[in-house]
Amino acid sequence: ETSLKPSCAVTRENYEVFGPSRMPHFLEQEHIFEQPWDRVTCAIWRKYPHPRCPHVSNVEILDRRVDESSHELHSRRLIGTRSPIPAWAKKLFRLPETDYFVVEDSTVDAAHKKMVMVSKNLSGSSIIEVEETCTYTPHPENPNWTVFRTHTAVKAFPRGFTSQIESFLVTRFRENAAKGRAVVEEICDRIRDESRDALSAASSLTPDISVAAASTLE
Repeated sequence: ETSLKPSCAVTRENYEVFGPSRMPHFLEQEHIFEQPWDRVTCAIWRKYPHPRCPHVSNVEILDRRVDESSHELHSRRLIGTRSPIPAWAKKLFRLPETDYFVVEDSTVDAAHKKMVMVSKNLSGSSIIEVEETCTYTPHPENPNWTVFRTHTAVKAFPRGFTSQIESFLVTRFRENAAKGRAVVEEICDRIRDESRDALSAASSLTPDISVAAASTLE
């Protein structure tokens, strides 16, 4: 089992690719943000677009609602990205140079502090199938940290080129994931600084409230 003790490395990656060519390739990663869950999940919504993640061009919210019984927030977004399919495969199989779209379904359970995001490709489905599941939960031993886990399954269909395409995609997704984590860290720091600035500005008007709230930003 994976150890999540505070003494472990803050950032770790477990990378496995297994199975014969007809089985999907899997990429599993884990990262510990030294940021509280509320801040990390807030940063996720502000992650794209970002100059450090040029592979994502645009994000459109298709649906967003709160379940009346569970009080969970459900969202569906359409994400436009640069095609992950290698150039040689697009040329070989005569794939058009069109935008690549991914649909993302997410559930945020604020009461239990759990966020789950599931993404699937809409474009290129005749060549590849990609499904990624991301979860964000508080660290079991440090409530001010957040555990991020992701599981990506990649399956390519062209006979004779399956393994090459899948291996390429897994490598590409691992590189993009590292960029994405860095962006989330950056946005978390920005949110923290913005909150501190707001409290500082309000301190002259409501000093007692400001002092009490400041402890939540550490």
